[in-house]
Amino acid sequence: MQEFIFFKYQRDDLEFRELNYEFIKDYEFYLKTVQKCSNNTSLKYISNFKKIVLRAIAKEIISKDPFILFKRKKNKVKKEPLTKSEHMRQDKTVLQKFYHQRARHSVPENN
Repeated sequence: MQEFIFFKYQRDDLEFRELNYEFIKDYEFYLKTVQKCSNNTSLKYISNFKKIVLRAIAKEIISKDPFILFKRKKNKVKKEPLTKSEHMRQDKTVLQKFYHQRARHSVPENN
């Protein structure tokens, strides 16, 4: 979010009262174009931000919901199971990380 605010407004931060529908639309566009997020990923970032905004509304920090007109839908994603070689590659990666982490945290014995 901070990167977007600097990108769009050349500032480090905005106040809640400055949020509006245009801000939300621009943030979505930024996520999809500059950050190259998929539609669903963009909507997840926006959903998390909306939770914060709704708390600010509940605490009467801001009076209007900038999301009131923002309606988007997630794309359905066809998920396919991993192939055997993908499973093996994933298992190998997990084991390598485990052994690497274990080696870093092991303490040499004093003899």
